[in-house]
Amino acid sequence: MAACWGKVRLEGAKSNLTRPHSDHMRRRFLSLTLGALLTLALPARAVSQPALALQHLPVVYQGWNDCGPASIAMVLAYYDFTVPVQTISRATKPSPASYMQVEAIERFVSRYGLRSVQIRGSQIPC
Repeated sequence: MAACWGKVRLEGAKSNLTRPHSDHMRRRFLSLTLGALLTLALPARAVSQPALALQHLPVVYQGWNDCGPASIAMVLAYYDFTVPVQTISRATKPSPASYMQVEAIERFVSRYGLRSVQIRGSQIPC
C-alpha cells in the first residue's frame, strides 16, 4: 500500500479506489478524541467568589456608543432613580459620537447623592 495524506490507496487492478483512514489512523483518532473528552470531564478549578455582589441589579440596554451612560443608569436604577440613558448621555458626553470621560461620572451621580471613586493601575480584571 502506498500511503496518501489522510487516506490509504489500494493498489492493484483498481488503483483509483481509496478507503477512509487505515486502522492505525482510526485508533489514533479515537485515542486523541477520548483524551480530549476526558480532559473536558475533569472538574474545573474553583473560582473564589467576589467579596461583594449586588443583588437584583436592573438591566438597562445601551444604544450606539452609550455603554457608560447605560452603566450609570443601571446603578441609579438600583438606588431607585429612573433616569433615561439619553439624559445621562447628553449630560456626560460632549456629543453623541464622543466618549464619556471618567470625570463626568462623578459630576453626574453627585446630583443623586452618590459618589464615584477613580482607581488607577488596578489589577482587577475587566
